[in-house]
Amino acid sequence: GVFMSMGRLSVLTFLPLYLTEDLQYTSLGLGFYLMLLYLMGMVSQPVMGVVSDRFSRKVVLLPAYATLGLLYLFLPATTNGIQLGLVIGAMGLFFYGTGNIATAAVMDLSASEVQGSTMSVMSVFRHVFTLPSPIIAGVIATEFGTEAAFLYAGVLLLLGAVVIFTIKLPPKPAPAGD
Repeated sequence: GVFMSMGRLSVLTFLPLYLTEDLQYTSLGLGFYLMLLYLMGMVSQPVMGVVSDRFSRKVVLLPAYATLGLLYLFLPATTNGIQLGLVIGAMGLFFYGTGNIATAAVMDLSASEVQGSTMSVMSVFRHVFTLPSPIIAGVIATEFGTEAAFLYAGVLLLLGAVVIFTIKLPPKPAPAGD
């Protein structure tokens, strides 16, 4: 979840700047693309939840992280509004729902007596590493251009995919009461 949070916060920081300053979109255009990001996430979250419950958290998280990482890398290569909309819409499919699935994975791995404590410690840990991410992205964007912030975020997500690949998660969530 740390790599996802770091990448997501960097994208949330620099996507509006990229759209308005680099691509010269109006406030209306910015609003449209951000709405698209949220809308696609709203549509995909229930599906991702059902798939992760039925099959496994890893079946959802691994391809979601890898795909989102690749989409971040591809974002600056879009050449028109339709391509941009397709990439941002595809990003939205994975942008928000993965956090809930990652939380469910942590719950799957922790004993029921310490789930609250586990989530609290995980949240603090994630925030400690996530908070400097927009600053790091800002340094990168200042040095190499706004588009480089998306490359940074993409690399973070691909690293997150590698971590998820190496973590042993239960093949399927345990039924309630087990």
